[in-house]
Amino acid sequence: LQDYLMKTAREGMTYIYISHRLKEITTIANRVFIMQNGNLKWEGGISDTSEEHMVRLMGESIGADMNTSSGTTTALPLNKDVSVRCDGYSSQNLRSVSFEAWGGQILGLAGLEGSGQLEVLQEIFRMASKHKKGLDVQGKVAYVAGDRKKEGIFPLWSITDNQVITKAANSGLFKRLSKKWLEDSVDYWYHELHIKSDGPEAPIVSLSGGNQQKVLIARALVAGADIILLDDPTRGVD
Repeated sequence: LQDYLMKTAREGMTYIYISHRLKEITTIANRVFIMQNGNLKWEGGISDTSEEHMVRLMGESIGADMNTSSGTTTALPLNKDVSVRCDGYSSQNLRSVSFEAWGGQILGLAGLEGSGQLEVLQEIFRMASKHKKGLDVQGKVAYVAGDRKKEGIFPLWSITDNQVITKAANSGLFKRLSKKWLEDSVDYWYHELHIKSDGPEAPIVSLSGGNQQKVLIARALVAGADIILLDDPTRGVD
């Protein structure tokens, strides 16, 4: 495809090419336009930029924060009423998993895909209201799926409905939920997570993949979870 585009461009064809794959841009483009939040941030010839330059421009606010950071983090007081404790936990696919996580901590599970990280999260989620040898969970748990199309979004629903479904489902069949509280909560996280759309009532399928993922994280926050399990939350997000 790239060879065809460059060949026909030399013959006089014009292309407008949209991509997050910067290697493609540097290979085939003559001029580059970088946009951010609906605004044109930079433009120039391909000889005036590089992959590193484009990355810096696209994530400039993040880079600024990183450059001004002292390199240290301030430890927050731990909430011992919220915890996940694995003590040699084993199941069908897991063997002797041990760790502790407390309220106020962020714990990362790393490794090649299929190494058992997802199984750990699923076991914690399943055992949230139970007790099993080697696994103790204290607190309300919410799960944000890595495969948002298969396990996450309800594609026929609005952003609002997708955000409140966990809260509604956990509130009981006949328990009344305050409409104003739901609206205020949805609106708060909609703005806090900077979800880009035409408004909370827009269809969730009208959003980009990254913004759909923000809605799923907002769902967990609206539900008032003490423990949020995030399975590869940036999968498919450029």
